[in-house]
Amino acid sequence: MMVDERQTVRQVLDSLLEKSHCGFSPDWSLVETINELQMERIFEDHENLVENLLNWTRDSQNRLMFIERIEKYAVFKNPQ
Repeated sequence: MMVDERQTVRQVLDSLLEKSHCGFSPDWSLVETINELQMERIFEDHENLVENLLNWTRDSQNRLMFIERIEKYAVFKNPQ
């Protein structure tokens, strides 16, 4: 999928949801997996996707996953 350099993560997610017919849910996320650091990070909806991907090195093993993560807004749904 082509991503414009001005698109936010939310705009990319909306396009992916439309193309995949997953059904809209705010829990769908783009998750960056950084193998070297053994960590994952959920991109926030307002972030610019291309800006973040440009920080990856050419030989990076990083991955970008489109996945449903219920913990994305859990702190707002169940504040404790």
